[in-house]
Amino acid sequence: MLKVALRPKWIGALVLALVLASLFAFLANWQFSRAHTRAQQSAGTPVTEIVKPFTDVAHPEQTLPSSDAYQMVSLTGHYNPDQQVVIPARKLGGRTGYWVVTMFVPDGANVTAVAQDGREIAIPAVRGWTDDESAAHASRASTAPVALTARIQPTESPTATDKMPAGEMATLSTAQLVNTWDVLSYAGYLLPTEQSGAGAAQATSGLTAVPAPPPKPQGLNLQSLFYSIEWVVFAVFAIYVWFRMMRDEYLREIEEAEMADRMVEFSPKEIDS
Repeated sequence: MLKVALRPKWIGALVLALVLASLFAFLANWQFSRAHTRAQQSAGTPVTEIVKPFTDVAHPEQTLPSSDAYQMVSLTGHYNPDQQVVIPARKLGGRTGYWVVTMFVPDGANVTAVAQDGREIAIPAVRGWTDDESAAHASRASTAPVALTARIQPTESPTATDKMPAGEMATLSTAQLVNTWDVLSYAGYLLPTEQSGAGAAQATSGLTAVPAPPPKPQGLNLQSLFYSIEWVVFAVFAIYVWFRMMRDEYLREIEEAEMADRMVEFSPKEIDS
């Protein structure tokens, strides 16, 4: 078998298999490093708690990567009081009440569509909570400048609104709000933890801030760990495929040699005799 393995074509095939196995091993190590890094971040200060500029994390008309979900951000801009919705059945301190959600227009947004049709680029922001439905609907922000420190939350799933009272939605779905007001949007929504500036007082008046706790530590990233194991299996399989193909050729040559020997043993001369 060694003689077969040392033939040029099988040496070349082995080199190719080793290259593939090395690539798979590199990917396995990369996935394992991601799983290990997530565990280290969970043990220390989570990356999500380091306040980053909003425009470095969120980008207009793009999905929010899972790695940026629940990230603390800072931004400036203004509320659009004409784009507001109330979300019922939200609990706070053991009581059920209402979220007051207003579209917030961040400074520094820039996409081609804005220059073309003048639409704003906004993101929903939960201005606060109240247990008074009338107060929730009556609350209005101003268009004065506001500086926010907030946590980006993943958007909720859309829900039918045909049975909801006017001005209310069952879930905070960014996609539904964008369609309702025909605006461009960032993904997710904001839970402000601090508000300052000329418009901050009116934005929070009569409302209780909704807590924005950090995400629970996830420890070892099992998904990345499983991917790492898969790449190891692929690396082993690449070497196995080479060995199996080389071995099949070796066995085939032995079988052909045995067949040739049997043909010699049963030559026509021996048959006539």
